[in-house]
Amino acid sequence: MLKNTTATFLFGIKQTVLIFNIALAFFLMPLSASGQDKNNYVAVKPGLYTFTGGLKDSDFATGFNGEIVVGHYLNSNIALETGACYMHDGIIEGRRNVRFVQIPLTAKGIYPLGNVEVAYGGGIGVSFAKLYGEFNGIHVDERDTVFGGHLLLGANFNISHTTFIGIEGKYNFTEKARFNSVETNLNGYSVSANLGLRF
Repeated sequence: MLKNTTATFLFGIKQTVLIFNIALAFFLMPLSASGQDKNNYVAVKPGLYTFTGGLKDSDFATGFNGEIVVGHYLNSNIALETGACYMHDGIIEGRRNVRFVQIPLTAKGIYPLGNVEVAYGGGIGVSFAKLYGEFNGIHVDERDTVFGGHLLLGANFNISHTTFIGIEGKYNFTEKARFNSVETNLNGYSVSANLGLRF
């Protein structure tokens, strides 16, 4: 049992270090010699998150989802993006709630259509989750860290050379989180509005 727990812990540490190193390389990356003179962007993405996995079966419905990201255009058709996402959902008059903070790393393909950019892609992420409440007669107040991936599809409309608005849909899938005697994934999808600034 101790051996399995230690192996799982070391595996999690290795994945966290890998994500950190990729993100660090991303931030230290020199500007791409592309046709764009604005190679970086920052965006806020408020929206809604709906569970599709085990938590849906526990009557968790749709909650708040908010994300802040920083991105870098490798060229006019490829971008890398990272940031932080917060999700919170409470049900049954506050007696149950789940929340998590996710650190994603995303690769995006971009298809420009005049003032519109259609974006699609996917990536990996680490989620720091907390579950609170009564489940099958058992009180749970636990935290866990899980790894997973995501797929996305969206579009942005360029208001000006530096600002844009848009919409994005994302599907998240994770390994099972272990909260005391409750084991469940954090799978679900989000629909978000985008407001961004290029620099």
